[in-house]
Amino acid sequence: MTKTYLAADLFQDIEGDPDHVLFNIPPEICQSQGWVEGDTISIVVEDDKLIMKKIVKQEDSESNKYDAFVARLEAAYPKMFAVPYGGVCVDSGWWPIIETLCANIQSYINWKNKESEVVPQVVVAQIKEKFGGLRFYYDGGDAMITGMVRMAEAWADHHCETCGAPGKTRHGGWIKTFCDTHHALRESRKQ
Repeated sequence: MTKTYLAADLFQDIEGDPDHVLFNIPPEICQSQGWVEGDTISIVVEDDKLIMKKIVKQEDSESNKYDAFVARLEAAYPKMFAVPYGGVCVDSGWWPIIETLCANIQSYINWKNKESEVVPQVVVAQIKEKFGGLRFYYDGGDAMITGMVRMAEAWADHHCETCGAPGKTRHGGWIKTFCDTHHALRESRKQ
């Protein structure tokens, strides 16, 4: 069932600003859409219809996810992130690879060092993307840890940094590892 609203009930001129109007969204529409006070809503006219969509601030949500990811790493592996380090500078598609690598490294060190310290504790210096590949810089460890790091870096070479789907190294400006979907998205933004 479609409910009709009068324009005079929805639109109100802003005094002193002839180019803009206030738009009052009826409370039942806000409730049905899950919108709350403070949300930013995009309103456009298409085929004589008003199209309203909530605008999600990607920077805020992605930033919050990143902060939560880094906090989770630091809490789960305090020995590995015990000293100030150069950060984790990769997109979320590679986060599971990094988490798995950190878990395997710390588990191995704990197992090897049960009786006495045989393997020096790995301390992360920096985790980043460089030339389309994962780079995991650290101090400590042994040959087994080196193999784990190389394996994780090789795994990332074949997975999209954005979403984690199978991908490949793409050229054209910055060298990045993307799946077909995210590569096409990057290419479309160039135009």
